[in-house]
Amino acid sequence: MQVVYHIFPSFRPNIFLQFCPRTRSGQDQDDIEQPQWLQEYVAELQTHGTQAKKAIIYCRYIGQVCKLFGFIMATLGKSAWVNNEKLPKNLIVDMYHSSLDIDSQERVVNSFTTDGNLRCIIATIAFGMGIEVHKVRYIFHWGLSKTIVDYWQEVGRCSRDGEPGTAVLYRTPTRGHVTTDMEFKEMVSGVESGEVPCMREAILSHLWMDEMGPQPVHDEDSCQSTCIEECKCTKCMCCSVCRSRCPCRIQK
Repeated sequence: MQVVYHIFPSFRPNIFLQFCPRTRSGQDQDDIEQPQWLQEYVAELQTHGTQAKKAIIYCRYIGQVCKLFGFIMATLGKSAWVNNEKLPKNLIVDMYHSSLDIDSQERVVNSFTTDGNLRCIIATIAFGMGIEVHKVRYIFHWGLSKTIVDYWQEVGRCSRDGEPGTAVLYRTPTRGHVTTDMEFKEMVSGVESGEVPCMREAILSHLWMDEMGPQPVHDEDSCQSTCIEECKCTKCMCCSVCRSRCPCRIQK
C-alpha cells in the first residue's frame, strides 16, 4: 500500500512575532539585562499572580536559565509564591532543564500543564517535545535558537488553541560553545538591519519544500492610517517589522 505524506508548515497567524535587538552592545555575557518585554511581563506576574498569562522563556544553556530565574525571583520577592507560602508547589515562576531532578521536573510539568499555580517557566530545549501545554500566551527567546526549525517549533507552543499570542525573539551574545546555524543568524541580521520586510515570510521561506506547492504570496493589506484604537490590520498583527511599516504607525 502506498503511503502518502502531507507536508505543510504551520503559519500560526494568531501569533504576533516580535524582534527585540540587544539593549546595549558589548555587555558582559553573564549580565541579566532588563529589556522592556521582560519588565512588562514581570510586572504582570506581580500584579495578577496566578491569573497572569502563561509564558515560556527559552534559554540556550542551563547557567542562563538559573541567572534569569534568580533575577525574576529577586524582582518578584514575596509575589513569587501564592499566599506568601514559600513552598515549591506555590511558585508562580520556575525553571526546567535536563539537570533538574525527576521529581522537580514532574512537579513543574504538572503545575504548568494543569490549572496549577505556575505561570512562567524559564527553560532549555529540555522542555519541549511530548509536553502539551494549553493557553501559553507568550514565548520568549533569550537568545537565538540553534536553527530556524528549532525556533519555529518552540514558537509553535504558543496559543495552540487559536487565541492571540506573542513570540518575542531577544538577541543576546552567545557563549563559544553555543552555536547557531548561519542561516538563522543571517535572517535575524536582516531583520535587525531592515533588509527583511517580514519575519514570518522570511522564516517560512526557509521551511518551505517543493512538495508543498507554490508558496503563498504575502498579504500586503494594511489600514489607511485612520486607526483610533489598537490597529488589527494584517500588517499590525503579523510581526514587528510589518507593524513598523503600516501607515498607522508611520503617521504617528
